[in-house]
Amino acid sequence: MKKCLSCGKEFETNKPSKIYCSRLCAHRQAKRRSDARKKEIKIIQKETKNCLNCGKEFETENLRKIYCSSICANKSSRKRNRKEVILENKIKTCLQCNQTFSTTNPRKIYCSAVCTNKASRKRNRKLSIKIPKLPLTEEEKRLRKEKKREYDREYKEKNRWRIRERDREYSIIYNQNNPPLSYEIQGEEFIFDKIGLKMYLEEFVHPSFDIVIIDGYLARDNKFNDYKPQFFHRWLKIKRTKKDMSNPYLQVHHHNGNTRDNRIKNLKLLDSEKHHSLHKKKMAYKTYKEKFYADNPDADPQLMNWHWARFKERNFID
Repeated sequence: MKKCLSCGKEFETNKPSKIYCSRLCAHRQAKRRSDARKKEIKIIQKETKNCLNCGKEFETENLRKIYCSSICANKSSRKRNRKEVILENKIKTCLQCNQTFSTTNPRKIYCSAVCTNKASRKRNRKLSIKIPKLPLTEEEKRLRKEKKREYDREYKEKNRWRIRERDREYSIIYNQNNPPLSYEIQGEEFIFDKIGLKMYLEEFVHPSFDIVIIDGYLARDNKFNDYKPQFFHRWLKIKRTKKDMSNPYLQVHHHNGNTRDNRIKNLKLLDSEKHHSLHKKKMAYKTYKEKFYADNPDADPQLMNWHWARFKERNFID
C-alpha cells in the first residue's frame, strides 16, 4: 500500500516508482509546482558599466553588454571594419592607347571607359568562333527564288492600291524636282529631264557623229563607218542601268507612247519579246476601243473596260 503525494489517499500498485494514485493527481501536483515557481521573485542586481564607444555610464542586467545603445554598437563596428588606407595618385600607362594617366585605384589599367570597351571587344572577338557557312546548292537557290517570286506576287495582289498611291506620290515628287525641259533639235522639240539633257549635250553629242531623227526617234550616225545608228533613248536607259550595250535583245519602251519624250522616268527597259507583246496589246486595245465606240457611241467608259476584260480572257491576252 502507498499514499498519494497529491490527495493523500492510499492505493495499491505493483510499480515501485509510482507515487500518485491517478493521472489527474499527477497533473494537479505539476500545476502546483509551476505556480510556486512563478510566485518566486528573483532578485537580480544591476551593474554600472562604461560604454566603450562614447564613455558614458549605464546600468544593465546583461553581464555581456559593453555599449550603452545600438547606435554606439554600430559606430564601433564601422570603425573596426574600416581600413584606413592612405591613397596616393599613381601615374600609369593605358594598355589600349598607351597614354599616361593618374589614378588612385590600384586595379585600374585603362584611362577611360572608351578604352575598356575597345579592349573587351577585342577579347570577345578572339573568343568567338566563326562557323563558315556552306555554299547553297542549285536546288536551294532555285527554291529561294521561287519563294521570293511567290511572296512578291502575293504582296502585289494584296497591296495593289497602296502601291498605286505610292507610285503616284513618287511621280508627283519626281515631277516637282525634275520638271520637263523642252529642247529644239533640227526644228523639232524633244522633252528631257535635267540628267538626260546634260548627258545628251556632254556625252551623246560628239564631233564624229551626226545627229539624226528617224521616225520621231533621236539618234546619232557615225560619219566614218557604216554602222547602224544609235538611238538616244536606248543609249540613255542602258547607260543609267549599267547594262551591256551590245546585247541586241535589250529594248527600251516609252510609257506614254510619245517617242519625243526622253525623260528617264518615261523609259522602261524590256526584252524584245515583252516589248513586242506590249505593243501588240496596245494596238489590240486601240482597235477594240475604236470598234466598240463605233458600234456604241454613247457607251460608258467603264462598260467598255468591262467588255475589254472579257475579250482579253476569251483571246488569252495577258
